[in-house]
Amino acid sequence: MSGFRHGAGRLGDKEIAFSFDGRNLAAREGDTVASALVANGIEVVGRSFKYHRARGVTSCGPEETGALVTIGHGATAEPNARATMQLVTPGMEVSSQNCWPSPKLDLLSLNNVIGSILPGSPFSAGFYYKTFMWPAKFWYSFYEPSIRKAAGRGKVPTQADPDVYDRINSFVDVAIVGGGAAGLSAALSAAQSGLRVVVMDEHAEFGGQLLNETVNADNLALEQWRLDTIAALEAADNVTLLRKTICWGRFDGNTLAAHEIVDGKVRHNYHKIQAKKIIIAAGAIERPLVFGNNDKPGVMLASGARKMINHYGVAAGKTMVVFTNNDSAYQTAFDYHDQGVTVSAVIDSRQKPSQQLLAACMERGIPVQTQCVVTTAKGWHGVRSVAVADMAANGESVGQTRSIACDVLAHSGGWTPQVQMAAHGGTPPVYDNQIAAFVVDQQADDTWSVAGAEGEFGLHAGIDQAVAAAQAACLSLDATAGEVVKPSQDIAGALNIQPLWRVPAKGKQLVDIQHDVTAADVVQSHLEGFVSVEHMKRYTTLGMANDQGRTSNVNALAIMAQCQGQSIAETGTTRFRSPIAPVSMGGIGGRELGDHFKPLRRTPMQEWHERAGAVFVETGLFRRAQYYPQTGETIDDAYVRETAHVRAKVGMCDVSTLGKI
Repeated sequence: MSGFRHGAGRLGDKEIAFSFDGRNLAAREGDTVASALVANGIEVVGRSFKYHRARGVTSCGPEETGALVTIGHGATAEPNARATMQLVTPGMEVSSQNCWPSPKLDLLSLNNVIGSILPGSPFSAGFYYKTFMWPAKFWYSFYEPSIRKAAGRGKVPTQADPDVYDRINSFVDVAIVGGGAAGLSAALSAAQSGLRVVVMDEHAEFGGQLLNETVNADNLALEQWRLDTIAALEAADNVTLLRKTICWGRFDGNTLAAHEIVDGKVRHNYHKIQAKKIIIAAGAIERPLVFGNNDKPGVMLASGARKMINHYGVAAGKTMVVFTNNDSAYQTAFDYHDQGVTVSAVIDSRQKPSQQLLAACMERGIPVQTQCVVTTAKGWHGVRSVAVADMAANGESVGQTRSIACDVLAHSGGWTPQVQMAAHGGTPPVYDNQIAAFVVDQQADDTWSVAGAEGEFGLHAGIDQAVAAAQAACLSLDATAGEVVKPSQDIAGALNIQPLWRVPAKGKQLVDIQHDVTAADVVQSHLEGFVSVEHMKRYTTLGMANDQGRTSNVNALAIMAQCQGQSIAETGTTRFRSPIAPVSMGGIGGRELGDHFKPLRRTPMQEWHERAGAVFVETGLFRRAQYYPQTGETIDDAYVRETAHVRAKVGMCDVSTLGKI
């Protein structure tokens, strides 16, 4: 493998083979497609939706917007798979999407050139309402076929799906959404009550943000606590652990819908879980910063770059620059430096970061530039340098730029709690100025949001919230939850964030990276009169892609609020709808395929009708005899003959299809 491997992380050293665009590559058992591609030095994995800009790996989780690939081929191919969520299996075939003839040389990247040269990009917000209007006769003959051919990213197989899917109905006392430190703690506490508990997490391993931590002498206590907690839950008969399972919807009566990726004969399971109490410990998603070319391969969320090296043992690059407006990204710089990767600079938009962090940087020899911003990332197929400038105190202008060489830019614009499940339960999120994000202000009946999902990012504080929620849930069911021993090491939760919603500089600044929605598109939607967040969302297609706005919504709402001259709280947020993540149609269908998809009801005379050669018409779940053609007869001929027969002799009509209670 290339020089991007830095130890084993939490993986072993067993190698497995897979291919990308026909090229044979090596991965380690436990690698995701994303970590394996980065380990092999592959920067460009596909092209973007409208502009066909180069796309690389942007994260290490479900929020991935760049590395969307096709897994497999033929009837079993899965398009638009997030490379960060797909474990590599022996012989796996991975293909790039939305590019021809290759990811690095894509002819339709001409769209990006056109969009950069022409005034008022022809692919800007709402372009499909304003173009292809003349001549009208070209619509069906040329415009529509061309648009349909170019639209989309992956290609859906046209063959019948040969895989097997299943549906599972479960009834539990306490359902826990999220398997990080808080979710595991809530489960362990509730398990001691004897109640039925289920824990689901969309990753292959439980641990959440703990998997971002290094596995060394300093953090052995954290790793051992994680492993011990999982082992205790696996040993409990009343606990069900669901890995690689995304809870994608919450419905009336505390019904949860979950999608599980299965290793075995069944490909996916659809879980319908009826829970008496729900604890939401789904954590938070790191937000990107909005600056020029922030979608270029090599630009990664700081937490993703950190997990890449600490969990998978893969460095996201060989020379790093960190750009942040909060404290959390500094740990990425420290971890990379301590593992031998050059960290050229930390660019902090704040005027006065923590003295403790500055001292830690000085001790390592990492330069820190405060009240500065990255105005743009530069490079052809990937980042090769960044332009940095001082920012005015009011945040409305920047000074002269200077260049810093790097091949990876790790950035952090803050953290967004995952409030979707709480919102599905009818609890509207409210804006919290302290963390610059939306949180759940009040808990709904029978539901608790805890830790990162509630805006609490400290490890011990999050565990305390989770255990308290488990105890309250069990107490309401006349049971007693137990205590949980916290890890001896804590992780600080204060972000000390100073919001930076958009760098005041020129260049294409992406807000929704998958759908190519720019900051200028959000501004344009405002100028064209779209003052509702729901209207802006649909006009720009923001937040309507795979990540369902996880990384884009808050930044877009902030830019919209600035345009309207009001606060983010006044602007509000869009309504969260299910599913909150991609789920397969096969998983939803389960076993209800073919004859089982729509069961046929039969009347007592069904076989007689068939022997008489009846032509049937559907009436609900019944098939009702419509007429009985004889050789060579049309429906009109049959009607005339049957009418004459009934008038001269006897007829009988089977109307048992109308009988119902």
